[in-house]
Parts: sequence; structure tokens; C-alpha cells
Amino acid sequence: MSNKKIQNRNSTLDIIRIIAVILVMSMHFLVYTGFYQEVVSGLPMFIMYNMRVVFLTCVPTFIMLTGYLMCHKELSKKYYKGIINVLVIYAIATLLCMIVKCLFNGELLNIKNYIFKLLDFTGANYGWYVEMYIGLYMLIPFINLSYNSLKTQKHKQALVLTMICLTVIPAVFNVYNFDSTYWWLHPTTSYSFQKLFPMWWIYIYPLTYYFTGCYLREYGLNIKTGKLVIMLVLSILLFGTYNYYRDYGTTFTELLYNHWYSCEVYVVSVLSFSILLRIKTENYSDNIKLILFKISELTFGMYLISYIFDKLIYTTLYKYVGTVAERLPYYFIVIPIIFLLSAVASFFMNILADLLIKLGSKIKSLCIKHRD
Repeated sequence: MSNKKIQNRNSTLDIIRIIAVILVMSMHFLVYTGFYQEVVSGLPMFIMYNMRVVFLTCVPTFIMLTGYLMCHKELSKKYYKGIINVLVIYAIATLLCMIVKCLFNGELLNIKNYIFKLLDFTGANYGWYVEMYIGLYMLIPFINLSYNSLKTQKHKQALVLTMICLTVIPAVFNVYNFDSTYWWLHPTTSYSFQKLFPMWWIYIYPLTYYFTGCYLREYGLNIKTGKLVIMLVLSILLFGTYNYYRDYGTTFTELLYNHWYSCEVYVVSVLSFSILLRIKTENYSDNIKLILFKISELTFGMYLISYIFDKLIYTTLYKYVGTVAERLPYYFIVIPIIFLLSAVASFFMNILADLLIKLGSKIKSLCIKHRD
């Protein structure tokens, strides 16, 4: 990248992408340290419940950033070619993950199994996001037509609010049992709730976050940064405490109110994303901007390949550090290590992907030339 492009680059978006991948790794920290199997009580679990509220913004942040960056993309052959790099990196990551699982878990590895695992998105353990992203990517030119055809801010607000009603609001109302007064004192005794709001469309929540990203790029939130920070901190404490209360005395249960399509995740994601967008990077040196750009380029591969380092590092941590509470302080050691190792691995994956794409392009050119 030329010096002029680096100087004009909005490095704030690189920072957001880097933070998002750290949040992904942080979510996996909870998975692999036994948080979800631990009986809910005590200060360490309360802290981890609040951490989870923050970490769960990882996927929404990536999707809002996609909306922010791609809200003006139009239907074209060139646009669809843009996903080739994503697919090649995914194919490389799948192969590497399957090799590791073959070596350590004895799982089958051959060409047939690789192809099947590649296509059903289970070869790379974090490949579910790729499956979602492929569909979103295909829809983006048409999604943009619907958003950009709306000419006023109020109309675009109506679109975002409609998506919130379809995908977020159900998790506000459909999580209570009004038949029992006992339930309110002991909500973990039953997970049967009354359905008060339509919820058939909740699984299209990626579109809600995408439209939100589009809207925030165009209008932002007209709230002072200080107030946003206060709202964010209070929201995290409120939702973390609520989730802790709902599960107290039992183990974590994933329900509507604590998933990606929940009100709490949407609120915290929008507030945190809006705050991050206000990071000023205009005065950053060209070297700092270049470093941020290079790291942000690696984040997709880092996300996929981090499974390998999760597997290796958390197995050791689980073996030598006995309880969830004792493992909590290791967050500040484990995450930087996994981040660094994943970045190095992703760097070489990107080089290999570039070579494979160039090779494919050259072969295609030779075939066309031979045919003519």
C-alpha cells in the first residue's frame, strides 16, 4: 500500500476489526475454561458473567463493521469475485484444523472427508461464521438497494426499528413465566416461558446488525461520548447481573435473552461500536497505521486458525489449573499468546492464499488462451 493510501486510511476501522477478533478469542476463553459447566455463585462467576456480556459483542461488531464498510457495494461480477480470498483462506484453515484433529484426536483425514467437512463447515471448528457470511455477502448488493432507496433518516430509522422488532424484541418479552409467582424468586427452576411476541424471524439477526452498521455510518448516534461510556458501563453491569440472577445456583443456560439476537447484546454492541468509531486516528504515524492495517488484514484467518491454539493452550491450562476461578486471571496471559500465534499463522495463510489465487488466475488465462 502506498504512503498516500496509508495516510488517508481510516485506521479506526482497523482497530475495531482487531478488537472484534480479540473478543472472539475471549468468548472462547469462557468456553474452554469451564465457565459454562460451573455452578453459578461467587464473585469470580459474577465477573465472568459481566465479561461474557462484553465478549458476546464479537460477532455483532464484525457484522456492523461489514455494514459500515459495504453499504454502497453494488451488484457486479467484480463484487462477487471479492469473496474468493475469504473462501481460499477458509479452505486452508479447514485443512490445518483437520490435520491437528487427526494428529491429536485421531479423526479421519482424507480427500473425501476433507471435501465433506469443507462443505458442511465443520472441518474448521469456527467455520459456522463463514457459512453465515457467504449468504450475507451474496445478499449485500440487494440489501443495499433496500437501504439506499430510502431517502430520509426517518425511513431508515423505520427500517432498523422494524428489524429490531423482528429479531431483538422477542427476547425481551418471551423469557418469563407469568403462571408462577415462585418462578420470579427461583427462575432457574423452570425454563418454560410464555410467548408474548412473534419470534419466527429472530434468526435473521445478521441483517439487523448489518442495517445498523449502515445507519451508524450515515448518521451515528447523536449522544455525547461521555454519556455513551456511562450508558455502556451501566448496561454491562445491568445485563451481567440479570444473567447471573437468572442462572444463580445452577449452570449457565443459553436462552433468548443472552444470545446474539437478544436485547442486551444489541444494546451493548451498538453502544460499544459507536464509542469505538469515535477513536481519533488522524494523527497516528504512517508506521502505526501500516501496522494496524497489516494486523487487521490477518483477522479473518486469525479467527479460523485460533481453534488450533485454543486446543493446545487450554488443554494445558485445564490440566494444571484446577478451578474456573483459578483460571480467570490467566485470561491476561492466554489471550495475548493465542492472538500472537494466530496472527503469525494467519500471515502465512494469507501468503499461501495469494499464491493459490494467482496460480488459479494464471491457469484460467492459459485455458482461455488455449481455447481461443
